[in-house]
Amino acid sequence: MRKAQTWSVGARTAWLRARRTVFNGNGKLPWELRLAVEQGVLVNVDSEFDLDNIAAAAEAAGKTARVLIRINPDVDPEARAR
Repeated sequence: MRKAQTWSVGARTAWLRARRTVFNGNGKLPWELRLAVEQGVLVNVDSEFDLDNIAAAAEAAGKTARVLIRINPDVDPEARAR
């Protein structure tokens, strides 16, 4: 049997805002990462070290982290000059 859920307008709004939020920057603390994962916030991966911390936070929260990975290839900007 499926359990019904009811959400207040405020709770639904807060959830939608969290789903549209991106957590960016270096120095993310473990408790911040866990809260972000629990709330479904997109977490920007800034380094391999950061990825390890995000994975640990997801494991502690028992959830899958939503992450963004920025690929910054070493491309010479002059190579595209016309």
